[in-house]
Amino acid sequence: MNTTSELDAINSILAAIGEAPINSLDADLPVAAAVAKNTLAEISREVQSRGWWFNTEYDAVLPRSGDTTISLQPNTLAVEFDESTRFDFDPIQRGPKLYDRKSRSATFTKDLTASRLVLGLPFEELPEVARRFITVRAARITHDRTIGEQQMHTFTAIAEQQAYQALVRESVRQDQPNMLKSPFVSRIARRIPWR
Repeated sequence: MNTTSELDAINSILAAIGEAPINSLDADLPVAAAVAKNTLAEISREVQSRGWWFNTEYDAVLPRSGDTTISLQPNTLAVEFDESTRFDFDPIQRGPKLYDRKSRSATFTKDLTASRLVLGLPFEELPEVARRFITVRAARITHDRTIGEQQMHTFTAIAEQQAYQALVRESVRQDQPNMLKSPFVSRIARRIPWR
């Protein structure tokens, strides 16, 4: 058994709207397949933008280039900085670069470290549980946009909810969240004098 490929996902979307499957993504795609492919990419970006264990990097160094600007990877979906960075700068993502709202410019005097960097990954690099959720959600949205038949919508909405629950369960299993390990809680604990 293989993991879900992009072609498999597009064919699942096509099946949800009653269209014939395709054999390849290389040739000119029929309209329905092109719509399915675009919707899959749209939903993949939407889901990945939330930041999951598989596409989030922590303490990512963002070096300056020769002109003192900081360029982000083209697949950067979100970037966050902790309070220590905000003493000197107020960096935000603006297009493919960082912008400092404090100095109102895109130039920086030192390299920055992002506390959290969310990257958009190709479909084939996602874990299977994420592929499944993205595929089911894209199928439901494609169905709603093209057909809109309520009985099928109910079925795909339930499948989407189940796939999302599986994704969240896997996220909790991978991340193993612990309030005591939270940087925010640690900062508070360091400030409270224990007696």
